[in-house]
Amino acid sequence: MTSRRRGVGFRVSDDYVVKNPTADPSATEVVINVLYAAELLAARMDRFLQRHELSRGGFNLLQIVHGAPGPMSPTEIGEQLLVTTATVTGVLDTLQRGNLITRTPDAIDRRRVLIAITPAGIALLDEIGAALIEREKVWTEPLTPAERERLTRDLGKIQAHLRSLPPEP
Repeated sequence: MTSRRRGVGFRVSDDYVVKNPTADPSATEVVINVLYAAELLAARMDRFLQRHELSRGGFNLLQIVHGAPGPMSPTEIGEQLLVTTATVTGVLDTLQRGNLITRTPDAIDRRRVLIAITPAGIALLDEIGAALIEREKVWTEPLTPAERERLTRDLGKIQAHLRSLPPEP
């Protein structure tokens, strides 16, 4: 039997293959490597954003609101972030304390609030933007543009498939 320890990335051992004859080693390796890469990227992103007193959730929320054609409801934001309204509310509280967003009652439905980004929020995104773009280039430097495109497409396939599956029991 040939060794599975070739190439780059984590590989399952020959012993794993023997002990798990129904496993597809390449499937296990993909999951391990995607999760590990995601953890490494998330840690770097978190450290970068912490210097600007932002969480990933706060940063993503600011980007969504900034890119919207007008103010958004917390429900609309949650749908784009793929989180609950309760989660959005906590992030909004933090961003409002930092004067990065405003909450205003909806003129049509006073029970609803609308979220808008403030000039300070826009300035922070502008400040972060250029530095983040440079970091993303460094983080993905080992890949050619064609490899990055292929990886993005392949990860998109996995994401679409996972979204189509029923929830885990």
